[in-house]
Amino acid sequence: MAASYRPDYDIVSPRRARGGLGTVGHVVYAIYAVSLFTALPMLIGVVIAYLARGDARGTVGWDHFTWAIRTFWAFLLLGLLFGALTWVLVGWPLLGLLWLWTAYRIFRGWMAVANGTPLYR
Repeated sequence: MAASYRPDYDIVSPRRARGGLGTVGHVVYAIYAVSLFTALPMLIGVVIAYLARGDARGTVGWDHFTWAIRTFWAFLLLGLLFGALTWVLVGWPLLGLLWLWTAYRIFRGWMAVANGTPLYR
């Protein structure tokens, strides 16, 4: 049976009412925003996203945490690839584009958390 989005539930946990909508979602995106300038905190953000996603199954929070997790893995893998390409000078503009793409995903996800809207549906 497919889980459906229920707007009367919290973005973090389907067991709690919507009092503090998206508190954990806001924390994850805030950590990711800091990571644009120093990459290490993104690891903390993805761990929080993985932990919170388990409680969010069937809610809009699932979309947000999945979005954040996919952003992390794409940033890591592409960052390593583009970093390796810097020795031929092609990597520098690609790293700049990766930074812009990551900033876009953080902004879009954070705005969706603020509005309580899903990202994938």
